[in-house]
Amino acid sequence: MVQAEPPQLLQVVREPINAGDEARYEEIENETAAACVALKCPHPHLALETLTGPKEIWWFNFFESEEQRLQVTRDYERNRPLMAVLTRNSARKSRYTGQITDQILRYRPDPGRGVWDLPGARYTVVTFGDPVLDAGGPVFEGPDGTHLAIRFFRTLEDAQQLAQDEILMRYRVRNGRLRFASNGFFFREGTGDLYQDARYGMFRVDARGELLLTHLCDENLRPLGNGI
Repeated sequence: MVQAEPPQLLQVVREPINAGDEARYEEIENETAAACVALKCPHPHLALETLTGPKEIWWFNFFESEEQRLQVTRDYERNRPLMAVLTRNSARKSRYTGQITDQILRYRPDPGRGVWDLPGARYTVVTFGDPVLDAGGPVFEGPDGTHLAIRFFRTLEDAQQLAQDEILMRYRVRNGRLRFASNGFFFREGTGDLYQDARYGMFRVDARGELLLTHLCDENLRPLGNGI
């Protein structure tokens, strides 16, 4: 089987869904999907739903060049019936979503490795930040220096397999930033001076990926005071 090349441009739109509003969001999106089919949406796109952490929908659009991206934009604008539905439903969805982000990223063949095995895939693993160089998938870079590595899998079991040097860690996204566990550390009254040089946290991770902050550490990663 011949593997496809990654696209040169990747548009990533992230829509965080407010807790408890998932059904309302899904109802609007089902209506939008039907309209896209009936009114001949000019460009295919991929929708992804997070399986861990807060519920988010990620939209992927693939382009081979900036010229193609601009042409697709013009094709949408010319399809006035479809644009009317998209505009109306976007306003309706805004009541049920948090802050939406929209980025255009460029393919970086130099740090990336692996294949763009999208056909037949059901699950996607997205790695972002510094670890992308070892993530094992094609890498894309945003205008702000953000890096994403993307791998596609046919089964959930394959997607959840970890390499020997990988650890499953549960995280949350708040205001576009990653949050791991709690940022609070409780210590006994009168022992605050022991932790005044704290710069880092030491965590214990269980099999489910849950993190527990056990120690505070100085700039040389030496534990301070008494852990829990």
